[in-house]
Amino acid sequence: SLAAGSRMVIRIMPMQAVTFASLSDLVEGAAPLVDKAFGGLRTSPHKAIVEALESMKTRDEDVLKTAREKAAAESGTEPGAAPPVTYAVRLQRRSAAGFPKDAAVRALAALVPPQHTVSLGAPEVTILVEVFKSLCGVAVVPGYHAMHDFNLHAAAGK
Repeated sequence: SLAAGSRMVIRIMPMQAVTFASLSDLVEGAAPLVDKAFGGLRTSPHKAIVEALESMKTRDEDVLKTAREKAAAESGTEPGAAPPVTYAVRLQRRSAAGFPKDAAVRALAALVPPQHTVSLGAPEVTILVEVFKSLCGVAVVPGYHAMHDFNLHAAAGK
């Protein structure tokens, strides 16, 4: 059985990109994945960071200044004409309490074109972010909740 053959493995997390655990590296690494999955970007990566940080009450001013400088040099983006889907951003931190979780979720959501809507209950596409110490893994996965969040025991019905 699946459960008996996977006693040591409970959950498998796909990673399509691995970056340093910083807000700018995460958004830069996720932008090509979001572009491919959602048929374009609503804004450039650094403009998304600026937008996310400006909406926060407490923010890292140095990161905001650097993002503003890089955003000024970035060219515009086209949101594309992909059919609308629902999505969610799921970010998990482990041994990385200093990582700006709220800013990262806002910045990633700012990349997604406007025709797509957020659905935290049953999204069609999930942007997965796993932060562990100084590394950050990102994946854009369709049907994440339908696959029992990649929990092998739940998928096997155990």
